[in-house]
This record gives sequence, structure tokens and C-alpha cells, in this order.
Amino acid sequence: MERKIIYNLEKSTNGYKFNSETFKYELMYKNASVRILETANDLRYAGFGIQAIYNISLLFPDHWINKTMKNSDEESLKKVEAWINKMLKKNKYKQVDFSKDLKETNMHDEYVINNIEKENAQ
Repeated sequence: MERKIIYNLEKSTNGYKFNSETFKYELMYKNASVRILETANDLRYAGFGIQAIYNISLLFPDHWINKTMKNSDEESLKKVEAWINKMLKKNKYKQVDFSKDLKETNMHDEYVINNIEKENAQ
């Protein structure tokens, strides 16, 4: 399941700051970030039991995408990385490499990648 939310400036100024020189609202943050949480989905009521999943949040300056993916084996994390890189490429941000960039937070089973920069415009 994938959910995309786009901020609407006319309804809210969340994520924007007012530039007093141009008298316009501009994006507060310029970089993207990723948050991956290893958790479980309780489907016992449907006869499937408990499934391990990844809850992925991909945050851009003007919108964010939330997706859950099944965590069944070691290849699942590679699928998560491929999906994240696909979304980053689609939004014109640099690709990430989990082996170098992924960092564990203080919380158990939570990983983040911060400050993903835009690709150079050529």
C-alpha cells in the first residue's frame, strides 16, 4: 500500500517559510530523508497470522510518501532500496546506498537516511 500526500500552500503553510524580500512562501527544507521502521502487521483475524513488514516514510520538501512492504527474507531490504531509489530518481534526488548511508537510530529497528540532496541540474 502506498500513500502520497502533497502540501497545499493555499490551505496551509506547513513546510514553508515566508520570504520578506519577495513576499512569497518558500520551501523550508531543501533535502529529502528516509525513515524505515521494522514492525509487524497482525493479520490473525484474516487467518494469515503475524507478518513482518517495513514501514517506509520518504519525506520530500513539498510532499511525503508512506509505503509498507513485506519483510520475508534478506532480499526484501534490497527491494526496499530499489523502490526508494526509484522514487528518489522520479523526484530528481540522488540515489542512496544502504550499505553506506543507512543509519540505525536510538529506537529499536528504526533506520534513517537524512539530507538526500537534489541531483545537479544540467
